[in-house]
Amino acid sequence: MHQNKLPEFWNYVKSNNLDLYYRQKNPLPYSHPNPQGGFLIDNPMVWNVVLAILSNQIVSDYNIVEFSRGNDIKYNQFFKINNKDVYPLSFDCLCHNISEPVLKKSLILNIDSPIDVRKQRNIERYKNGGHLVSENTMDTVYKENIFSAKNSFIKIRGIKVPVIFINNQNNCSNFPLFLQNEFLDALNYYRRYHNELQ
Repeated sequence: MHQNKLPEFWNYVKSNNLDLYYRQKNPLPYSHPNPQGGFLIDNPMVWNVVLAILSNQIVSDYNIVEFSRGNDIKYNQFFKINNKDVYPLSFDCLCHNISEPVLKKSLILNIDSPIDVRKQRNIERYKNGGHLVSENTMDTVYKENIFSAKNSFIKIRGIKVPVIFINNQNNCSNFPLFLQNEFLDALNYYRRYHNELQ
């Protein structure tokens, strides 16, 4: 995505003192092709850059943004953080340029499923023309869900954004019905949460 947003990409790099790590004249490669399909990330900084650029593209009141972060040792070392800080940092990057009214209407859905189910879906996605996450990455970075929220909300730029947790382990014929029910539960939770704030 960021190939089409090079000025924003380099501005983010410069303003966050990352130009020594990702030099414009002699940039370190951010990824390389995975022999099994897809790409492997070499430069962990690129995750934050992509989220920050995506933030600039959110201009309407209705958006769905999907991303996942995991236990990426290189990422944690580069930004000097622990697993508990990964999602807060990611949300800061994603929401940096989102307007306050839109942020106040936001909802975070934390969707989790067992590793064996995620591996199966990873292969199915690839067979259907999507990207493939390597087996090694699945067994290390994405082995466990590191998203944590002690309360029913996460503070982003001082704004409480409600969180709902969904256990998505279904691989069954009634999957559309499962999604519909989970969506309605999330919507009801969202309404209750905002009514309690008033």
